[in-house]
Amino acid sequence: MSSVCNTVRQARLASPSGEPVRQYGPASPPGRPVAGAQPRALNLTRTTGFGNLRWMRIAGLDVGSKTIGVALSDALHVTAQPSFVLARRGTRADVAQLVAWSADQDVAELVVGLPLELDGREGHRARRVRVLVEALEEAFDGPVHLWDERMTTRAAQQVLLEADLSRRKRKQHVDKVAASFILQGYLDWRQNARDAAATASEPEEGDR
Repeated sequence: MSSVCNTVRQARLASPSGEPVRQYGPASPPGRPVAGAQPRALNLTRTTGFGNLRWMRIAGLDVGSKTIGVALSDALHVTAQPSFVLARRGTRADVAQLVAWSADQDVAELVVGLPLELDGREGHRARRVRVLVEALEEAFDGPVHLWDERMTTRAAQQVLLEADLSRRKRKQHVDKVAASFILQGYLDWRQNARDAAATASEPEEGDR
């Protein structure tokens, strides 16, 4: 698994468009926020009942019909790492397992990939994902974001090919690697949006 993570990191070092990217770790993978999304200010820590600070994290989900790939951010919300693949057992069971895992990992936000069609429409796959998202929004104690995941699975497959994994191992890893691309895209977008807002609020040279 470490070789897969290393290949994911290396693959993100160059922006797919060739344009400069403000980097906080890996360069942004394919994807964009679903219309209406706004970057949130999130407390990085919370205090436990014993008075200890716990670092809060963000998780990314790549939802399929049979599996859900899961990725987890670092404590500072800079990088995303593939975590595990959940075999689906029905919406209620899937949500219960994801919520329990999120509590154990101190996850404060979820980012779910929405598989839009190439023309931007929501097809049957996107509608199926929204069923899980609606159930998560009711059960999870935190925001659930939607991320346009077009091309992320293809990017994940390319990364695994470059890692020289067998077809069987690629199939085992592709969903959680795709989840890491979804999450990394969200982390980069959020930080870039905050940088732009901070720059816009700075006084002009003549106003100082």
